[in-house]
Amino acid sequence: VNKELIPVQLLIPYDCHRLLHKIFSSGQVNTIIHSDNGTMVSALIPPALEEKVRHYIVQNLPLTTPPV
Repeated sequence: VNKELIPVQLLIPYDCHRLLHKIFSSGQVNTIIHSDNGTMVSALIPPALEEKVRHYIVQNLPLTTPPV
């Protein structure tokens, strides 16, 4: 198991299903939500994928319920 996985939050367009498959096959997906704009993913990915997903990184995805 790769100890150097990088945490990312991504919004992957639906037409990028190959990239999503790579994330599932080589990383660790924590949360996945299908939205109107694409697939929102919170994952740990290997450094080799970092450059490929860079354009899809977003901040503050609604993946968890905010604290009250």
